[in-house]
Amino acid sequence: MDMKKLATAHDAFRERLSPGLMADDIWGPDSLSLVGFNTQPAAVALFGEITPRIKRALSDSGFPNLGRYYLMELADRKMFCVMIYRDYQWGCLVDLEKVNMGTLISIAMAKGLEELQAAVDA
Repeated sequence: MDMKKLATAHDAFRERLSPGLMADDIWGPDSLSLVGFNTQPAAVALFGEITPRIKRALSDSGFPNLGRYYLMELADRKMFCVMIYRDYQWGCLVDLEKVNMGTLISIAMAKGLEELQAAVDA
């Protein structure tokens, strides 16, 4: 893991989603935040448990495996996203009044996943 690359990726992600990014964290297999903005340690710990449960539920149901991310539509036009690469996850809370879905998925998340992979594999 290259922490400098991870921090650079995080800063670029914040810039891409500004001013719609409300909070984000990147965490590893121990469910402790490595870098974040308006960090949410309780959410990191809980989603560190939820993602494996989602993976098991999909498998046990005979569904295809979980891909690179999952999204949750929340009340008040908020969106929670979890991007996944190996044992690392990147969760973000976004205000959809301030950023559109195309920018979120096709630009910020796509590039963020590339940069996360580069930092983890370094």
